Amino acid sequence: MFAHNSDNFFVVNDSQLEKKSFDYILIEKGQAIPEGVPAKQVITSPSTSGIALIRVFIDRDERLDELDRIRRMSYCNSYTGEK
Repeated sequence: MFAHNSDNFFVVNDSQLEKKSFDYILIEKGQAIPEGVPAKQVITSPSTSGIALIRVFIDRDERLDELDRIRRMSYCNSYTGEK
C-alpha cells in the first residue's frame, strides 16, 4: 500500500501469509481499531488517500484463466463488521 505521496507503508508477500486468502482492515492514523478485529489484521495508513496494489506472479501462460479468476475475487470496500 502506498500513501498519497507514493511512500510505501505496507507490504506482505505470499510466504508471510498463514493461508492463501487474507483480510486486512485499513484505518487512519489515530483511528480506533474496530471491535473484534485482531490487531495483526489492521494496517494504519499515514494518509486518507493512496493506492493498494495486489500483484500476481504469472508463472506460465496455461494458468492465465485461473489467475484471472483469483484476481477477480479481490475486493476493497468499507468495513461494516460483517463477513
